[in-house]
Amino acid sequence: MDGTSLEATLAHLKTAVQSAGMFVSTRSELDESLTDRLAAMELMPRSYLVNDQALVALSESDAVWASFCTSDHLVLESAQAGLNLVDSYRALDETDNRIASALTASGLSWAFHPDAGFIMPDALRCGSGLCASISLHLPALVMSALAEQAFKRAMDAGFIIEGAYAARSSSLGSVFGLSLPQAWRESEAQALERLGRAALAMVEYERRCRDELMKTTPVDVLDAVGRALGLVSNARSLSRDEAVESLSMLRLGAAVGVLAGLELAELDELWLLAKTRMQVRDGERDAQARARLLRLAVQGATIESRYRDV
Repeated sequence: MDGTSLEATLAHLKTAVQSAGMFVSTRSELDESLTDRLAAMELMPRSYLVNDQALVALSESDAVWASFCTSDHLVLESAQAGLNLVDSYRALDETDNRIASALTASGLSWAFHPDAGFIMPDALRCGSGLCASISLHLPALVMSALAEQAFKRAMDAGFIIEGAYAARSSSLGSVFGLSLPQAWRESEAQALERLGRAALAMVEYERRCRDELMKTTPVDVLDAVGRALGLVSNARSLSRDEAVESLSMLRLGAAVGVLAGLELAELDELWLLAKTRMQVRDGERDAQARARLLRLAVQGATIESRYRDV
């Protein structure tokens, strides 16, 4: 689009999204810490947020957000913790319907064909326009060298595995994405149900693997968790990668009952904190601030008493 067309499109979309109850702002109007958190939570790519004039829309009541005129005119996204695909999709669908009603009231509509579905710039994505992914923390599968086997089964079933593992190296923090392929021709409900079943199967495989590790080679888990706790408790400088890898092991330790003093929810928040830009003190570098904040956060953490002499 030329500049005039782009401005007109953005104006129509901004009005419709605001009518749907979302807060809309330009990137330049947002606080830097909020912008960095949006990127760290992967709500929006950093490449989008470097543009000061980029529009950012956030729902005031639901976990829904939007970006404008990237690969598509409007990208609506929603996310919730756990395998809660149904509620995420419901919030997204309701927001989409309100936006569509606002566009209709102004004489506009989404590009839709009765046979092809929603018309997208990429022909493979025509249809429902749905993209769905679930992030999974799978450290036990990685430690047991069973991740490749589990991922092959998922890919054979038609799913996409996202993460560095596909490039023959472990994903950072053992976190992987299980996603629907772009050319998915089922209804939204059927596709999400299939994705949910696949994710649950992967989760159960990870849990069985954790149980097996604790029965057969608990020293491997204890060593990984102990090293991670020692590093985070004492380091004076931590890169993002070091922090995320250490927190991944601490999260595994909390999940299998090896680590006390930190809940999974706390570790999830620390994981997010580790990936954001730090609030540094005078003369302090980002890596030093990260180490200081994590060191304070894990002060109460310890290895469970029954494992200390193992």
